[in-house]
Amino acid sequence: MRKLDSKINWYVFFLRSFVAVFVYAFLVITILIPKSEFEVLALKHVLIGIASLLTLLTILYHFIIPFYTYKVYGYEINEDEIRTKRGVIFRRETVLPIKRIQHVELVEGPVQMLLKQATIKIFTAGSVEAIWGLSKNDALDVLKEIQAKLNIYLNLDEELKDE
Repeated sequence: MRKLDSKINWYVFFLRSFVAVFVYAFLVITILIPKSEFEVLALKHVLIGIASLLTLLTILYHFIIPFYTYKVYGYEINEDEIRTKRGVIFRRETVLPIKRIQHVELVEGPVQMLLKQATIKIFTAGSVEAIWGLSKNDALDVLKEIQAKLNIYLNLDEELKDE
């Protein structure tokens, strides 16, 4: 199984930072609201408890889990299929037969451009699978490799396509 670019951890960290900012702001605002604004004082304590729990979960989500991404995620391209592995807490392995691929795209977002990374999106009739966190050069190589395997399949005789 091939690994992703080692900078993938920073990419995930940046993406999750956007969610974390809102959760941290919710905790700060909840603490700063004066007690006099609440008719029932217990409501403020409940809100602070909920905000604290959300903040603890966000810290785990934001600071700890992204740095396991590089260890867990991966992909493999065989003669007749593409396998992807992902997930830190809930792991998922996907197998895409080459003969089911309709087209392939290379995608770069602003954060990916900053980190010189790219994503390969693989489209089938019923789904879209992504291999993200590749360096730009690796992504171009993977794109060419998938297209070459797809062209081999498309050039087969009509009888072999529908096996």
